Amino acid sequence: MHYDFETLTPPVGKNLPFVRTTHTHTPEHPEAVNLGVAEMKFPLLPAIADVLRDAASLGALGYVTPTPEFDRAVVAWQKARHDWDLDPAWYTLVYGVVPAIGFALRTFTKEGDGVIVQLPIYTPFLVTVRKNNRRLVENRLVANGNRWEINFDELERQAADPHTTAMILCSPHNPTGRVWTPDELSRIADICRRNGVYVISDEIHADLILPGYTHTMFSKIAGGARHTLLTAPSKTFSIPGLTCAFSITPDPDDRRSLAETIDRDMGGYTNVPGILACGAGYTHGGEWLDECCEVLARNTEILARALKTHIPDAKLYDAQGTYLRWVDFSCFGLDPKGLEALFARAHFPTHAGAMYDTRENRCARINVACPSRYIEPAVERLARAAGL
Repeated sequence: MHYDFETLTPPVGKNLPFVRTTHTHTPEHPEAVNLGVAEMKFPLLPAIADVLRDAASLGALGYVTPTPEFDRAVVAWQKARHDWDLDPAWYTLVYGVVPAIGFALRTFTKEGDGVIVQLPIYTPFLVTVRKNNRRLVENRLVANGNRWEINFDELERQAADPHTTAMILCSPHNPTGRVWTPDELSRIADICRRNGVYVISDEIHADLILPGYTHTMFSKIAGGARHTLLTAPSKTFSIPGLTCAFSITPDPDDRRSLAETIDRDMGGYTNVPGILACGAGYTHGGEWLDECCEVLARNTEILARALKTHIPDAKLYDAQGTYLRWVDFSCFGLDPKGLEALFARAHFPTHAGAMYDTRENRCARINVACPSRYIEPAVERLARAAGL
């Protein structure tokens, strides 16, 4: 490999003034790394580090707007990675995918409307729906062996409710790591189109696909379903602190309506480091990302072997994308609070499944985007703490 995926980067802010990490766990154990927060522990793509250093040295951190060169980089990336012909006129830069979900909800739904989400789900989906005074409609995924699947019968019934007006789709899915197939996405699009349900498709993990699998951007198969697609380089290159994301809306009328909300709620400001890092990543990051996805596949195999060896009754669900792995630890016989206490005793800093669900959940989300040598020792510590 040409790039370094075995050096552990320090937590954000460890050697910097004025900032500190927002990690919910700061492990004291010298061999523990944070396996919960969705950011990579790998060194930054060199091209991104270079462009940020150049900007700082030149003092080029004032007001800017993206150039045609930036648009070309964005379009070329989507074509190369997803065979998607993105029109740059479709997108608006926003500070993040989560704020953009709120923009879309406030544009295309009204207070009290039902919003479909597929649980277990990335926690800010639940929070954003509630904070915007919309009603949560739970379309719960179904575990079929080691694979999570969509309950389409339930989705059909929920979408038919005239008071349900939107669906937040997570594609690829966080926390399970499922990459939805074109057939699954087409069924979602058809159901939502027929029932007038607006789709807000969070595709922030779209680039993190394991070798042998393919991600389909929702816009490619929408088939007339009204939608906004949200994506960003933040997970791809582990630059979430640079707050650069895209709200992509093909329909011109919907795009104008959404742009009014964005202008009202965010204004027209852009983030210089974020634009520079995004452009550099999309221009120079293809080989790095290919190697990164190979490492994620290898680290997933290491996690699977470690669980089989040390906690054989734990269930690792199949994943085709993201660097997040969903593991059922019901074998410990603990309730969610007991499971969190066990993780703390084991210096196994991760996110317990309860935060991704509205029901009792005994799973955990494990981030494998770290140097491989840290994965098996973490599982060993967990097994020892559990008395195995």
